[in-house]
Amino acid sequence: MSSSALPQLTAFTNAGWCEEPFQFFVGSINTPDDFAGASFALGLRPVGSGVTSVHMSDGDGRLTVTLPNEVGITVDEADMADITPGLYNFDLVVTRAAGQVQNLLQGQVQIVGGIAP
Repeated sequence: MSSSALPQLTAFTNAGWCEEPFQFFVGSINTPDDFAGASFALGLRPVGSGVTSVHMSDGDGRLTVTLPNEVGITVDEADMADITPGLYNFDLVVTRAAGQVQNLLQGQVQIVGGIAP
């Protein structure tokens, strides 16, 4: 499976960032991918930079996995407050149980400085 690109996403520094789970399939929607035993990471890089400034994973609870084939973004408000507003490129990467690393999804997210309560 090759990686897919998304339209630009938007998240705010004064709210949790929750994206509905992305679903992944092999060949067609009749064959869900199987992520059993896999781990996931998502890195944010400011546009124009090759350096990841924010790292998220299923291990830190910022990515949620629902087997067999769904991955969602679930960053709480406190963590969002620490992200500098701006436009970021991102990649969602899976490391399968056998060790194969694959870029599943790429795109951009605009982090907007929200109004403090």
